[in-house]
Amino acid sequence: MKIDAVKNIGNGVVYTIASGELISLHKSLQQSFTAWLTNQDRQPLKPHVTIQNKVTAFKALTLYNELKENSVSFDIKAIGISTFLYLKGPWEHVEDFIFM
Repeated sequence: MKIDAVKNIGNGVVYTIASGELISLHKSLQQSFTAWLTNQDRQPLKPHVTIQNKVTAFKALTLYNELKENSVSFDIKAIGISTFLYLKGPWEHVEDFIFM
């Protein structure tokens, strides 16, 4: 996968991820679990790594500008996915699925 950009999300900053394989995996999972998906779950995947979240717009813009100035794209490696059970607030880890 490739980190391809830094993005200001208003109250935080993310690195966006480019990966055709990740998008394909997500679509396949959506098709397999379609009966149980919420409207949010049915949306296209916008993969990212959160760098900063739930801060003021000023703090987000400050970090965004700093990262954008020094931004370079770089590769990252996904080693698997994890599943979690939503408990109306907290999340409970269920299982990890490591890519072989």
